[in-house]
Amino acid sequence: MDAKGTPKAESALQRPGESIFLVILLLALALLFPEAHKLPGIFQGQWAGPGSLAQLLLLVMAALAGGLLVSAWRTGSAALMPTVRYLFSRDAVLLLATVIGYAVVLVPFSFELATFGFLVAAMYLLEPVMLLRKVILAIATVGVIFVIFSMLFEVVLP
Repeated sequence: MDAKGTPKAESALQRPGESIFLVILLLALALLFPEAHKLPGIFQGQWAGPGSLAQLLLLVMAALAGGLLVSAWRTGSAALMPTVRYLFSRDAVLLLATVIGYAVVLVPFSFELATFGFLVAAMYLLEPVMLLRKVILAIATVGVIFVIFSMLFEVVLP
């Protein structure tokens, strides 16, 4: 186990997106606070009220997330550019584009064709080798999904 202050321990605290995630978490907790405040609980002087646990957990999570944000800010991991580079890497952008393309073609084409195209495109864009193997794997995957959901569970696929 690394002691605090060693290079490995410091790099673990400086992952891309850590500070952004903590800010989003704190904003979500702030949005949940009014809902927890409506319930009878600690804030209303009822320690055994139905909202006591929700209010207590909300406060604890906000305190912990705030502490982690301050710690991340002090160690320098709050920089925005590493997060942007991480979130908009080539692979992330390609996957997002294939998911958007899949959502667009799902209705005009059948589920089977859209899913097959999505799987082949996503696999090939992430690793552009052995296209035939990816096509066979996509056919098998769509076949298994079709058999399980359409035939066994009798779910109507889009």
